[in-house]
Amino acid sequence: MKEKKRYPFSTVLTLALMMALGFGAGWLGAWMADHADLAGWQLLALLAAAAVGVLVQIVLHEGGHLAAGLATGYGFVSFRIGSIMLLKKGSEGKKTSWKDYLNPGLIACIAAFFIYWFQIELPEEIETLAGYYGNACTLLSMIVIGISLAGMRELL
Repeated sequence: MKEKKRYPFSTVLTLALMMALGFGAGWLGAWMADHADLAGWQLLALLAAAAVGVLVQIVLHEGGHLAAGLATGYGFVSFRIGSIMLLKKGSEGKKTSWKDYLNPGLIACIAAFFIYWFQIELPEEIETLAGYYGNACTLLSMIVIGISLAGMRELL
C-alpha cells in the first residue's frame, strides 16, 4: 500500500493563506463594485481597462525576458504569450486558427456581455443555476490556485 505523503505545516499554512487572500481580494472587489456609484457602462469600461492593462503588462513582462535573453546572447525559436506564438522564420510550428482562441469560457463571457448590454431577462431558474455554478467555480478556482501556489500539485 502506498504511504500517504505528509505535508509540512508551513506548506499547509501557505495554502490556507493563499486561499484566504484570494477570498479576501474577491470579496473586497465585489464589495467595492457594489458600493461604488458607477453606472453599468462605467463598470464595464473599468473592467475592460483592467483586462487591457493586464494584457499589456504580460506583453511587457514577456518582452523583458526576450530582450534580456537576446542581450545576453541567447537565441530564440519562438515567443509565446498565452495562445499566441510568434515563430522565427524558418522554424516549424503548429499553425493557429480562430478556433484556437474560441473556447467555452470565451463564449460564455460574450453571451454574458450581450445579456447585460441588451438587458435580456432570463427565467429565474436559469439565473439561480448560473449563480450556483458561478459560486462553485469561484470556490474551486481559489482552491486550485492555493494548491498550485503552495506547491501541492499532486493533490490535483
